[in-house]
Amino acid sequence: MGNNSLSKALAKVAQETGINKKTVSTVVDSFLGEICESLKNGESFEIRDFGTFSIKDWAERKGRNLITNEPIVIPAKKKPAFKASSKILLYGQIHKS
Repeated sequence: MGNNSLSKALAKVAQETGINKKTVSTVVDSFLGEICESLKNGESFEIRDFGTFSIKDWAERKGRNLITNEPIVIPAKKKPAFKASSKILLYGQIHKS
């Protein structure tokens, strides 16, 4: 199973739709920008039958400085998260090699 990249996907969409790659790239960049903007505003972004992008709160926790071995406090933070839809999860199970 090979790796895919955005540039390969853009080229394939451009070929299949007959739209030039630059236009496809602009549309995809705009779409991804909308997802990022939603996350920046604290909103989730759902793509039906694909999954949901959201921001998850990570609580403050204890850690250890690996150099000095001293205990430290890792501050709370927010991280982007993605939850795949059941359709995508099922597709992944069916097509495992």
